[in-house]
Amino acid sequence: MPTPVLYRHSGLDPFEHLPPAHRSTRSMVFYATTRAESKKAPDLSYGNRVDKTLHLGVATIQMGNPGEQWKDLHQASLKNEREQVVPVILEKVEELATLPAGKVVHSTKLSPELQAFVDPINKELATALDPEIMIYVHGTKVDFANSVLLTAEIDHFAGRDFVGIGFAWPSHQNIIKYFTGTDVKRALHASGALKQLIELLAQHTQAEKINILSYSAGGKVATKALFDLRQEHAGLEAKAVKKKFRLGAVVFAAADVEMEVFFKRAKAISELSTHVALTLSDEDNVLLFAENYPKNITRVAKMELKGQW
Repeated sequence: MPTPVLYRHSGLDPFEHLPPAHRSTRSMVFYATTRAESKKAPDLSYGNRVDKTLHLGVATIQMGNPGEQWKDLHQASLKNEREQVVPVILEKVEELATLPAGKVVHSTKLSPELQAFVDPINKELATALDPEIMIYVHGTKVDFANSVLLTAEIDHFAGRDFVGIGFAWPSHQNIIKYFTGTDVKRALHASGALKQLIELLAQHTQAEKINILSYSAGGKVATKALFDLRQEHAGLEAKAVKKKFRLGAVVFAAADVEMEVFFKRAKAISELSTHVALTLSDEDNVLLFAENYPKNITRVAKMELKGQW
């Protein structure tokens, strides 16, 4: 991705505090996905089919060309104009655990495989400058690889200060699948697995805060997951539910959520989290197109309001 505007002319270096062990062209991010394993693309591990299983694991990312060192990546990450493209490559995917999608883990003692997923997260949190988790919920028209690669880039440009987890819901790589309602339904259906992930991390990790960044159609996943989470704990006051789940910043970047639906869910989301932020643009062509493609989008939005999703 382009160097963030914040760094281009300010002289700020988000990497100067990094210890030598973290100054590497390789990084690791965790993932959670309801995509089924792919036989056609084993290098990507997961395809477009919807699975009833939540897959949990870790991905290894290489930034830069083979043979380049940290100093090369460091310089390229701060440049306003780059002489060449910096490749970001998904090197390895390792699945560590699985769960039936939507099943809440109530037990205080995890299975060995779930413990194998939680332990490295806690290990990363123990050495992170900010012992916090950031869950990235992608938009439509992306595959599994894109979701973990972008999670790694966000973590990188934030100074590699937190633990990144990519939540990969099973969108297609065709925008028509979204505008005809297929991927809208998939986004809403995946919200149960995101809620499940939040509950797992809140109960079994040492994260001081769990932050959520959702983009575009990912806003549908996140708003419903958080609304349902709050409804399930309606008996708790806002202060108690904040303490239970430790949700920090919840960011909706260009969220494709019907205004009526968002307003219905806003209070519940606010009661769960420390901060809620929205970014909007009147010139977002994709959202404008979605707004003018009302037949399926409006139908699904009405189903949301009626509680059918």
